[in-house]
Parts: sequence; C-alpha cells; structure tokens
Amino acid sequence: MTLERRAATVEVEDRYQLTQWKEPLRLSLMTPLRVDITRPGEVQLRASQEQGGGRYLLAYDARLLRVAAEDIEISDAQLRSVWGERLGRLVLTTQGSALEGGYRVVLRAEQ
Repeated sequence: MTLERRAATVEVEDRYQLTQWKEPLRLSLMTPLRVDITRPGEVQLRASQEQGGGRYLLAYDARLLRVAAEDIEISDAQLRSVWGERLGRLVLTTQGSALEGGYRVVLRAEQ
C-alpha cells in the first residue's frame, strides 16, 4: 500500500502465488460514500453535502478484477452516529484461476 499525499492517491498492489486454486481472491472495501460501478475499471465515489461533497475515483483493471457493490443498513446507534445510516461494501474479485498473479487498485481524489 502506498499513500501519495501530494497527488492525493492511495495505491494498493497485491501479488500472489498459490500452490492450489480453490476460489477467486477478493478485496473487500467499506465506504460511507455513494458508489457508482457502471463504468468497467472505475468506481465513482461521491460524498454527500453533509460529508463535504468530495468525489473520488477507484481505478482497477477490469480484465483482472470484477467489482460488485451493496448497501448495508446500519442499525447500531453508536455506529450510525459515526458512519451514518448506511455503508457501501465494494468487493473486487479476481478473474480466472491462475496460480500466480497480481492486481493494483488506485484511489484518488477528483478535482
């Protein structure tokens, strides 16, 4: 993981080497931001006005990873006071059954 403060980016790179393939690898991310996964290779993240209205882009290689998103309602009062009414869960899943490989995702603030 690399944090680049000047460029306002965070990069996560994962390399793997397996002895046996059992199931795809998954990278799960949680966010209080609104999620849009309509464009392959990009996840648009948007903050509400209450959250400051920021916009972010999570870039990934759509040939290597598949993305899914779901909303999770928060019922716990303590968690809700910090995170809000809901969280979004992003799950990036590797494609294929290669024993060796890697992927990279980059989160950056949009201007």
